[in-house]
Amino acid sequence: MKFDRYLLSLNSNIYNRNGPHLALYLDVFGTQCSSAWQGCQKQRIIPEAAIREQLLSPWDDVVVHLFNCQQALDQGDLVLGYEEQAAAVISFNRIFAEEPRWILPVAYTLNRNVYQLAGLADRSLTKRELKADKLEDAGRLLNRGFTLCATDRGALSVSRKWGTYYMVGLLFKTYFRLKTYNLCTTLMRTMKMAELPHMEEFPRAHQVTFKYYQGLLRFYHEDFPEAERHFRFAFEHCYYKHRANKERVLAYLIPTMLYRGILPKDTLLARYPRLNAIYQPFVQALRTGNIKAFDNALVDNEHVLLRQGTYLALEQARKIAVRTLFKRTYLVFNKSSRLPFSSFQAALAFVGMRVPLAEVECMLAGMINTNLVRGYLSHDKQMVVLSNQNPFPKLQ
Repeated sequence: MKFDRYLLSLNSNIYNRNGPHLALYLDVFGTQCSSAWQGCQKQRIIPEAAIREQLLSPWDDVVVHLFNCQQALDQGDLVLGYEEQAAAVISFNRIFAEEPRWILPVAYTLNRNVYQLAGLADRSLTKRELKADKLEDAGRLLNRGFTLCATDRGALSVSRKWGTYYMVGLLFKTYFRLKTYNLCTTLMRTMKMAELPHMEEFPRAHQVTFKYYQGLLRFYHEDFPEAERHFRFAFEHCYYKHRANKERVLAYLIPTMLYRGILPKDTLLARYPRLNAIYQPFVQALRTGNIKAFDNALVDNEHVLLRQGTYLALEQARKIAVRTLFKRTYLVFNKSSRLPFSSFQAALAFVGMRVPLAEVECMLAGMINTNLVRGYLSHDKQMVVLSNQNPFPKLQ
């Protein structure tokens, strides 16, 4: 694209308040901006002089910094590229603070790019054994964008408030990469005070991202039932063609389900071969009460589970396998309410686990204490006495 045509299109989109088109022209990773930069190179144009001449302030500052960013990226300088993009966002925020809803697509693009470039810059700095602090800096910029959205007092129909969930999604991504989870909690409190429209009124993509990170936050706090609720929303509302995103959600949804003894359907797992290879052994072990197979699956998948942070949830789901095996023992003994410890010891031996009777008693006590089984233990008689009514209550 010729540079003069690029500037003409910019002016036209600014004048007509065409947010989506303007965002395309200001995306440093997009074709419009990069081709305009290449046009400058071919025509040997000094972009800053032409930009200052043809664009009003502070739009000229935004575009000058974006072209400086393009130049830095062409030269392979990711750190300078980030710094110029950050400067573009700072200049843009002066405009953003005065404009209504039409400008949100531009805010999304510029802030998304600053997040992306911060990650690339930090990777470059880490390779050179220098302090990687650009993502942290980007977090402060993104927080400013979030504030400009959440605190808008204009009429709701044209308010910047409609960009709040998008900016929150970028902040969540940033804070999770930085592992500053406490800032996510602070952000949630700020949102509650922002008097926003109901979440259901926002774009579905914004809702899904928000729910996914809400789920992750609850997951890392080991509140697995609440995490499951958020992950399930994200999975069910994620656009069906976004397969990679659905798989990303499912990687956490499945462990929260298994923790509660809910087994995903084989047809669901079959659609995601990578997840099927990881989780199918756990599903089969929980279905049959094969504790040995469950332990083997934990060992076999330890590396990948630790990397994605799901090992602890699955380790805690082991209690469901123990409960299933004990329930099968109960059924074998014709639902007798009095079972000797040795009967469960024999069941454990059947699945390949030789466990001392004292440890068997501890396993049974653990199930009773966590309300997985209703009853009591008779240590003197080496027997478990089950409740006559609903000895295996519904899992919560």
